[in-house]
Amino acid sequence: MKLLKLSLLFLFFILVSVVIINQNTQEQSSNVAVNNLSIHSSEFLENKTSLKGEFKPILTLPAWDFQGFEDRLFVYYNGTLKVYNVKSGKLLLNVTPVYDYYFSNRYAYIKTDNGSFVLNYETLRLAPIDTDKNVEYAFNLGNCRITAREKSILVNSQVFTFNSPPKVAFFPNGFVVYGLYKDRETRVIFFDERCNILNDTIISNYPLVCKVVDHKIFFIRRGLFAVNQSKFPKLKGEQVLHEYLSMSSVYLFNSKGQEIASLGMGGIIGFYNNTLYSFKVNPDYCDELIKFYLSNKPLEKQCFSISHYSGWFVSQGTFGDFGDGFMAFAYWGFSGESGTAYNYLCVYVYDKRLNCIPYYSGTKRVSPIDEIKAWSRYFAIIPRGSGEVVVYEVR
Repeated sequence: MKLLKLSLLFLFFILVSVVIINQNTQEQSSNVAVNNLSIHSSEFLENKTSLKGEFKPILTLPAWDFQGFEDRLFVYYNGTLKVYNVKSGKLLLNVTPVYDYYFSNRYAYIKTDNGSFVLNYETLRLAPIDTDKNVEYAFNLGNCRITAREKSILVNSQVFTFNSPPKVAFFPNGFVVYGLYKDRETRVIFFDERCNILNDTIISNYPLVCKVVDHKIFFIRRGLFAVNQSKFPKLKGEQVLHEYLSMSSVYLFNSKGQEIASLGMGGIIGFYNNTLYSFKVNPDYCDELIKFYLSNKPLEKQCFSISHYSGWFVSQGTFGDFGDGFMAFAYWGFSGESGTAYNYLCVYVYDKRLNCIPYYSGTKRVSPIDEIKAWSRYFAIIPRGSGEVVVYEVR
């Protein structure tokens, strides 16, 4: 009889264990449909990894503008263009005086006392190019001649008009020019390496920043806005400037001008393994890491936490860029109870870790950085209100 009771008790524990395991499994794999997309809830992502050796500043230079390429940094400051090796800090090229310049993703145009030149980022070769005083920039690409003026661009003998100074970005097998066309519209024209038009299209948004990744190009409209608000939410009193950046519009094309995706994401986006990543802040509920698979898999959202402040925290924005295998971004917000501002500088290595360090730049409820660009395994920032660029290496 005692043996029978023990056997029944043992079976009861097994059944309870199976129910618990099955319940946990269902919770981990639960999916809910929202706006015809499947949103998968996964493990909470939190900044809790030791930062020692994860990313650190390796170079600080005076700069008004900069561009990264492989292991090099191209810097413009006070009429001088310099090129540095990022790892060693060695000066590779110094051009002065420079009266005008234009940084693209592969080449730079510079105007000097001795004429105008195109600087190849890969070879560091300066090639002379004939221009006149009204030219914004000019490039030679094989048999293609690209000449930009204030509100037009000449591609060989073809003239294309815009309502703003046009910009250019280069692919391995072609290029794209874009600029304001009508009210809050961007005209985007894709060319092959022989100057043949592949597509002439309109994006119903402006202004846009672009990011070229191999044979793809991202056009991004960051939804940054500023407003004077009460220092303490829901209370009347002192008004202070607040900046918010919680949403971006993303338009992804291939080098032939075919649209791959168009969607709204968070303030910072990334791209890895055919998947779009984004960090989105939400004032009223959890901040989210979003994954959008180009292979038509379900959209995934995952809560994340950066600030270790345990009270009422108001998330304001994320602002950043992405390199090879990582996203780098600033994150800012404030305590709704004490009014204390919290700024962070973060690196997210895709699907592995999120690392953030407190970043005190002296700013309050605004983005702590004016500019950020990421490339290869590096990213660089211009701190708010400073005239210098700080380069970090991601390990």
